[in-house]
Amino acid sequence: MIDDNGPLHNNRDFFALKHAIVMEEWKVANTNIGRLDSVVFTIRGWAITTTTAAVAYAYTKPDPRVCMLILIPLLFLWLIDALFKTFQRVFIDRSKEIEVYLASDSFEQDFQDERMSRFVSPELSIRFGQNSSGERLRKVIEQAFLRNVVFTYVPLIIFAMIAYGAVKISQPLRGSGL
Repeated sequence: MIDDNGPLHNNRDFFALKHAIVMEEWKVANTNIGRLDSVVFTIRGWAITTTTAAVAYAYTKPDPRVCMLILIPLLFLWLIDALFKTFQRVFIDRSKEIEVYLASDSFEQDFQDERMSRFVSPELSIRFGQNSSGERLRKVIEQAFLRNVVFTYVPLIIFAMIAYGAVKISQPLRGSGL
């Protein structure tokens, strides 16, 4: 085995290298969890902004169809949100695996033996795209129905539908001069 300074001479060097790789993989996973949280937060902001803007436009026009048309981009944003939550789940699962290993007796034994035979790292990259298209779609749909995802989009859908009714009801009133 060779590193930047020449051959690794013993198990201690190999263990130190593998430990550094595990720690770097853990840092990468946690960094990406936070980064994807920011992306999801931005997507949800777009969903709220586009829905409220469409309802405001529908009320001022007045055109209730806009309230129903906004459901198309809203559902698209929900799907994108779920897709990014699926990516984030990969990083969350890997981070948890590393944390469980580092807190385990196996790690203590590996540390004493100066080997890392009980844990495979790096492994993050092989987790993406390893399943069939149907399995990947199932995971996205599963993420779409997580409580925190549903609690963002379902109220927006209900709001758009209620607004549709309110705008439709207000049309005759506006025409009569009330």
